[in-house]
Amino acid sequence: MHLRSEIQDPSARSGFDRSAPLTKSDFAHNELRRRIVTGELMPGARLDLQELCDALGISRMPMREALSRLSAQGLIEIHPQRATVVSELSVPDLRDTYGARVALETLLAESATPYVDDELMRAFEANIDEQRRLASDGDLEGFLFSDRRFHDRLYERAAMPRTHGLATRLRDVADRYVYLFLRDGSHRQQSIDEHVRLVALCGERDAVAVRNAVGEHIMRGRDELLEQLKRAGS
Repeated sequence: MHLRSEIQDPSARSGFDRSAPLTKSDFAHNELRRRIVTGELMPGARLDLQELCDALGISRMPMREALSRLSAQGLIEIHPQRATVVSELSVPDLRDTYGARVALETLLAESATPYVDDELMRAFEANIDEQRRLASDGDLEGFLFSDRRFHDRLYERAAMPRTHGLATRLRDVADRYVYLFLRDGSHRQQSIDEHVRLVALCGERDAVAVRNAVGEHIMRGRDELLEQLKRAGS
């Protein structure tokens, strides 16, 4: 994997949330998650515990904790006494993950819409401005985090923590697919345009339209990704 040569300061990168305070386990989780999501660690890549510890400058216990979290998120597979590997991307997994996302996120969006207020609308606008800047700068990692924060701002208003937690775990898995989708600059702009439309619907407090817009937003990404995966496998 040759991670050591690429990491000069373990505090310099903290995954996608660059402002979060980190424990050693958090740092290892975020750094490995970032590398998996962005494809620096490819599907099927073997992860050696001691090599990871040496590369990131931490001991085995926090690294084991980080790997356990990545396994729970479906990003790696731990086979005791054999190997730990990065999980594969696949059409069945994509369909499963995105189908579940649509079911949960549309429910959250519809339930949240009556609680949209001026404060949230201002936060949406600031978020979209940030996405435009990140897209212009070519900061795809930052864009991905900003995209998640945009949706979470809405879903938090539903006050459905169990459902939101499940949706968050699905997004943890889906981010690998989302990153692949957003590599195409045109998709970034289209995502921003759809966010603008979604904010307008939120401003109208049209819960059904918001639900439908969120579903269409997710499914468009799924359909584009299905085509990419099919082309890659052909």
